[in-house]
Amino acid sequence: MNKAELRERVGDYHWFHSIDFGDGIVTKGYSSLDAQKQDAETIFRPIKISGASVIDIGAWDGFLSFEAKKRGAANVLATDHFVWSGDPKFRGREAFGLGR
Repeated sequence: MNKAELRERVGDYHWFHSIDFGDGIVTKGYSSLDAQKQDAETIFRPIKISGASVIDIGAWDGFLSFEAKKRGAANVLATDHFVWSGDPKFRGREAFGLGR
């Protein structure tokens, strides 16, 4: 998928997290990218994530799942029954799939 297609697809979804896809493509999430980075630092700083297995329950569109992988987690399992199976306006599973 090229940059223009990615930019268009990102706009098709309702995002909770702001996710940076690179090349100036950042989702317009309810939670800002700066807030997400602070949250990730608070969550991951005190633990050794490198090589670990991580379960992200309530992943929505996956920011913390992607962050765990970026920080060296060996395996990441993400799930979110409510958002991935509930109201179709969320389309969280589809958004997550785009992000991975």
